[in-house]
Amino acid sequence: MKDSKLNRMTGPVALLALAGLALVGCQSGRSDLSTIEWNDDARRDTNAWLINTYQGQQVENAITRQHTIWSHHFVQGTTALTPRAERDLGVLRDHYIKHGGGVLTVRQGEADDALFADRLRTVRGWLAQEGVPMASLDIQHDLYTGAGKRSTRAAEDYVRPSSDEPYDIHRSVGK
Repeated sequence: MKDSKLNRMTGPVALLALAGLALVGCQSGRSDLSTIEWNDDARRDTNAWLINTYQGQQVENAITRQHTIWSHHFVQGTTALTPRAERDLGVLRDHYIKHGGGVLTVRQGEADDALFADRLRTVRGWLAQEGVPMASLDIQHDLYTGAGKRSTRAAEDYVRPSSDEPYDIHRSVGK
């Protein structure tokens, strides 16, 4: 009985001993961090990288949340995508692939119907070429899905259910 208990204990002890040896071995090749020069240029570069990283993520979140291609995403009067359009579509592509699709709104803006139809084909073609399954996209042409509602009544969509007042969106329920 003592032998089986001893055998059960030697496995974990041996594993801990090997892990300790591995850590000691890893530390022998460690560089001395005090030799790295941390001057104003290094601080500036690090701060710039941090700000660009944070702001870049915020921009990507905004693009994903808005999910809209506007007329300024095209070279004026054409179907050619601007560099900003390619960046925005790239962010949306990644989002659609990761989440299995979604909604994309393409605004007509100042384009006539023929140019707008060509722009839609351009956007669809770009996304399809980039690997987005087009069946997973709901491409819309309008921002507000309550088409046909008067804008003065749009606040009804945001009224609390317990409110007796149709425009009681600024008053708390308890008052």
